[in-house]
Amino acid sequence: MNTTKTNKLDLNLIKSHVLNALLMPTRIVLCARKTIAIIINDAGELIVRAPKNVSEKSICNFINQKANWIIKKRTELIKNNRPSLKLDGSNEHISLLGDEFKIILIESGRVKKVDNCIYIPKDNAHAKLKAYLMKFAKKYLSDRTKEIADYFNLKYKSVSIRSSTTRWGSCGYKNTINFTYKLIMCPIKVIDYIIIHELSHTIEKNHSAKFYARVSSMMPDYKVAEKWLKTNKSIIHVI
Repeated sequence: MNTTKTNKLDLNLIKSHVLNALLMPTRIVLCARKTIAIIINDAGELIVRAPKNVSEKSICNFINQKANWIIKKRTELIKNNRPSLKLDGSNEHISLLGDEFKIILIESGRVKKVDNCIYIPKDNAHAKLKAYLMKFAKKYLSDRTKEIADYFNLKYKSVSIRSSTTRWGSCGYKNTINFTYKLIMCPIKVIDYIIIHELSHTIEKNHSAKFYARVSSMMPDYKVAEKWLKTNKSIIHVI
């Protein structure tokens, strides 16, 4: 999803001046305040709230001054909110489109989904499962985005699949839509919400009242999906 605009601030400049990747802001919110403040939410996101006329240098200096606290806090949150698949032959499951599949390791062959099981070769299992999920996501999300866009008469340029661990999706200013492949581990209703959210950005390039009115017109109960994502945010870190 689109992050809050930062006006003329150069995020690449900020990135090059902070001391650690964990110090890079997820969002910078410029508002009518006199001082810079840092918020780290439950998802481990680093949000900077700053005066409208603040400079990149001032933000970098403030972040670096708080470096020890930020790194400790974000590391703890990421550790606590990041379940992962060990793929060690234990009783593990993965959710696809809202259905649960048992993971079974096999000696050789290819990743395949049969009934309620996903079979994965033991050798380099994580990489092979990720490749399978990327391919699955590309097909499903591309097709579903086209279906929804056609139904609501919305236009977009392309759909690409990435490995983001911070955002479910995004829409560029040229209407290129991106999704993390991990989105397919969500229920179909939630996936549809993310697609509708990003397609809405082809018309409204922000998170204004007009934007959410458009989302609501296409999915009146979208807040149910938002609540599910908030409750299950750790899914984005599973693999």
